[in-house]
Amino acid sequence: MPASDLRARLQRLRVQKIKRELRSAPPVSPPPSRPRPPAISSDLPGREIKTRLGAFQLVENFYALDHQHGPLHFGDLFAHHSTTAARLARDEALAGCDLRSLAFLDTETTGLAGGAGTLVFLVGLGLFEGDQFVLRQYFMRDPGEEEALLNTLVADLAGCAGWVTFNGRAFDLPLLETRLTMIGQRGALGRRAHLDLLHPARRLYQRRLPSCKLGEIEHSIFHIIREQDDVPGELIPQMYLDYLRTGDPGDMRRVIYHNAMDVLSMVTLATHLLAVFSTQFSERNPKSQDSIPNPQSPISNLQSTREASNPR
Repeated sequence: MPASDLRARLQRLRVQKIKRELRSAPPVSPPPSRPRPPAISSDLPGREIKTRLGAFQLVENFYALDHQHGPLHFGDLFAHHSTTAARLARDEALAGCDLRSLAFLDTETTGLAGGAGTLVFLVGLGLFEGDQFVLRQYFMRDPGEEEALLNTLVADLAGCAGWVTFNGRAFDLPLLETRLTMIGQRGALGRRAHLDLLHPARRLYQRRLPSCKLGEIEHSIFHIIREQDDVPGELIPQMYLDYLRTGDPGDMRRVIYHNAMDVLSMVTLATHLLAVFSTQFSERNPKSQDSIPNPQSPISNLQSTREASNPR
């Protein structure tokens, strides 16, 4: 037999042997599946906003100026002057601002320590527009929506003269600036007047309350009771990561509620602090500027005025 024929026969025998082994071998298990990408759920509150850069979820709520959150109405803010806000914040830029032009800003993020790897996945923005207070919440359903969300936020902030935040100077605004830099929009927020409520709240309550967290002030001073759907702030980063993994929007509805309450309570706190410190500024002498005023009387005065004008 020629050598070439022998090689061909041996090759056929090897092929037949491999086929027999494959038929008798146990089935191969598929590799473990990767976590599926989140579904863009229609169960989230609000509506989808589509832009040339992509889409994101927007939740909007509208409140009349006589809407009461805690002991005060939103419109009570305008009983005070921007010069009080400037002295309270130690920011002279606030002195020339119309209080109606300030934006109440709060963020929810994937980490509480900050840093370049921390995402801002929810921004709550409260604005006075005409005879309403408008609360807009920009929610990032997927990290790919970041650019569309942030660019829309910057555009919506264009007419605002400044910010009102709670610890925003150290946390919220630096994180937003970092994320904008990451998408090539460095400095897009610009330099604006800033009333950070944390520091005057500490001056007023650090010796009176167990902590000066917004939730503690909201509960102890304004007697605002949140619904059971609220969530502790320290759990929010993990909740969002779980949402990205599963696509289940249940916990995100709770986070959106938490963020909304933070923004609404900042309006009440800002009004309260302006009332308290305006009394202090008008009564003190230059040597007593660090004294701590009575925090209860301005609220009582406002309530008494309303009761006199509205006997119901």
